[in-house]
Amino acid sequence: MRFFQNLLVLLSLFIVSLSVCAPAHANSGGEAKEGVVPFTRLDPFTVNLVGMQHVLQIVVTLKSTKPGVGAKIKTYMPIIRHNLILLFTSKADTDINTTEGKQMLMDDVMDEVNKVIKLDDKKGVTDTFFESFIIQ
Repeated sequence: MRFFQNLLVLLSLFIVSLSVCAPAHANSGGEAKEGVVPFTRLDPFTVNLVGMQHVLQIVVTLKSTKPGVGAKIKTYMPIIRHNLILLFTSKADTDINTTEGKQMLMDDVMDEVNKVIKLDDKKGVTDTFFESFIIQ
């Protein structure tokens, strides 16, 4: 009898642990659920700006509409990094040292990534965040 009581307790704990883990696993694919926002952080960039007088060190994180977009970004990462390096090196420090300039650069990054992954801003990358932005 004691054996069955212990078995019932273990089985109950197992079921409770599955119910706790299931919601996190359910949001790992498909459409983004409420409260789950897929982000993809890119490795840091360090590039010379136009005129070779200044260096930009920047860390970019991309927000997407669904988790599958992050996988697509990772698949195309070499092309995305190449295109973003070309974008960043086409800028002068005076182009990006204002809030408006940074906002324009954020929009340019989003457009460039969406172009590479062949999605628009409603199905692909919806926002760009700079986690670090240093001009030296």
